[in-house]
Amino acid sequence: NFVIAVRQKLGEKVPKKRSRASRGADDDDDLEVVNENNIDDVHKFKCPITGMLFEDPVRNKVCGHTYSRAGLMQMVKNRKKTCPVPGCANNRVSLEQVEGDDEMVLKVRRFKTREDAAKRRRELEYDDDNEGENERFTVIN
Repeated sequence: NFVIAVRQKLGEKVPKKRSRASRGADDDDDLEVVNENNIDDVHKFKCPITGMLFEDPVRNKVCGHTYSRAGLMQMVKNRKKTCPVPGCANNRVSLEQVEGDDEMVLKVRRFKTREDAAKRRRELEYDDDNEGENERFTVIN
């Protein structure tokens, strides 16, 4: 299925297909299968040059690595030509080798959305846990 393939490539959870026998059971209804290779790892979304989340990511057509355009521009300006990814044999990196990486743009956007949602959930849980701690009571004798 095309939709499932795209969701897996973007690192999203794909709902587990249930057999007819398990549809009536309540035990595993909320479980989802996640491709272990797509577990969010912030390092996958960081530029090897700048160390920051990708901004305007470009993909090298020769070696397949992705960089932030500004980081690559700075690297080329400093006359460094070796791909910054350890172990890469591409020692002639140039601006002509790169193209916009729309897939990484989507991945970073979705990663940021999930991180923001997780942060909001943590803040709400913190607020719920601390509710009433700031209330003051007057003791009457």
